[in-house]
Amino acid sequence: MKTAGISIETPKVIPGTAGLMTRDEAGKFLRLSPATLANWSCTGKQKVPTIKLGKRCFYRQDQLEKWLESRAINQIF
Repeated sequence: MKTAGISIETPKVIPGTAGLMTRDEAGKFLRLSPATLANWSCTGKQKVPTIKLGKRCFYRQDQLEKWLESRAINQIF
């Protein structure tokens, strides 16, 4: 985009979201539907670690992995 002779590039990624997964990506990672994640987020049924920026929700893979481990019934060490 050009404004008064100055070229301004619109970022393709929201600043600060590098390495974050969208709800769709997190759903695929967890093998859950994005609607299930949205439902859990709204109802608080499951405390999935979520980062909310505006109206959008993002997830960090390392936090999701820790959350999955905490949900294990029989942990093998």
